[in-house]
Parts: sequence; C-alpha cells; structure tokens
Amino acid sequence: MDANIAVIVVGEQPYAEFKGDTDQLWLSERHKGYIDSCKQLNKAVVVVLISGRTLIIEEDLNKSDAFIASWLPGSEGAGVADFLFAVDGFSPVGKSPYAWPKSFADLPLNQFDENALFPFGFGLSDY
Repeated sequence: MDANIAVIVVGEQPYAEFKGDTDQLWLSERHKGYIDSCKQLNKAVVVVLISGRTLIIEEDLNKSDAFIASWLPGSEGAGVADFLFAVDGFSPVGKSPYAWPKSFADLPLNQFDENALFPFGFGLSDY
C-alpha cells in the first residue's frame, strides 16, 4: 500500500445479537478523534467501518478520502484486506441492503427515502 495512505478501522462496540445493545447510532468521540488524527498526517485517509447496522456517518465520511462499510466481517475479515490491496485481482461488487440515514432525525428511514445519505441499493456495480 502507498505510504501516503492512512487506513483507520473504526466501529461500534461489540454486542451480542440483533440490533445492538445501545441506541447510539454514531461513532464514539474516540473513534472520531482517530479519523481526525489520521487526517492531520496529510495523507489520504481510508476509513474502514465495522458495524452490524447503518450508522450516522456523514461527518466522518466527509473527513475521509475513501470509506468502506465492512459490516461485521468476523473470521472473514481478510476479505477487507483483499479489497484494500486488490489481492489476486479482486474486483468488488455490491449494493447496500439498507438505506443510510443522514441524521438521527431522519429515523425511522424508509428504504426508498429521498433524504437518505445512501439509498437502498447504493453500491459499486451491478451483479
């Protein structure tokens, strides 16, 4: 990877099941600080988000040069590295299975809501 790129992995605190153990739908101040610290390095900042649900990320997205929603990769976390390093010609495809809210006030968010940060089906390319 280029030395002029900083990769930062941020996300939710781990939780056991379903929709999470908290109604906090944004990154912690600590994780936001990590993104800010990387930005101060004057490098391109790639943010990898680990979460089990959509979060309110517009502010964090605007601070990054690339933003990857990796969901909960579990033991298959190597797939994130394959994506970042284009291992063996890896060419990602995909669409978001959810609409992403711009703000907490947008909730509940309909999958076809025009105010979504990313609408349902947003993604890289068609299958």
